[in-house]
Amino acid sequence: MELTFASQELGDTANSSLMLSKRFGADAPFVRQRLFELAAAENLAVLAEIPTLCFALQPLGEFSVAAGSAHHIKFISAADAMSRGSKHRSKELHSITEIRILSIG
Repeated sequence: MELTFASQELGDTANSSLMLSKRFGADAPFVRQRLFELAAAENLAVLAEIPTLCFALQPLGEFSVAAGSAHHIKFISAADAMSRGSKHRSKELHSITEIRILSIG
């Protein structure tokens, strides 16, 4: 999938092993691995089939995956990012191939 980030700072952190280590400590390798897995997946349906990801639908059409012992990566489909106020967010998971990372925490 194609990944974009809610802020430049978040994107810079996600793309730097050093910054990930500073921010997430021992969980940094898990956060980095999850980001790689998100990027490698063809679509969200693929992620939903992997039980170890703890893939979950959150309120407001957001999704999350576990990233280490106490962290999660929260994201939405990129199409939903463009229409954040829209009530029509019920896309089929297999059709979501671009996501926007909202937070890692």
